[in-house]
Amino acid sequence: MKIYKYGNDNKKNIIGEKLKELRTHKNMSQKELATQFQLLGLQWSDLTVLRTEQGTRFVADYEVAVIALYFNVSTDSLLKGFNC
Repeated sequence: MKIYKYGNDNKKNIIGEKLKELRTHKNMSQKELATQFQLLGLQWSDLTVLRTEQGTRFVADYEVAVIALYFNVSTDSLLKGFNC
């Protein structure tokens, strides 16, 4: 079973669009967001943020939890639209 691709566009994550929305709402650059995530223990660069937002990078479950914590949103809101 493939757990990292969904839909017809073969994206590797389902949170990319929501991550971009949250980041731009805070008027943050990808580099600024990467720095904040690094402070929370993730090894992210601005390229990691870009690839995540584009859906070309798999996002681990613990990363989803950290993203939700940083933006003060639920993990459910990040995963909204996921069809099992």
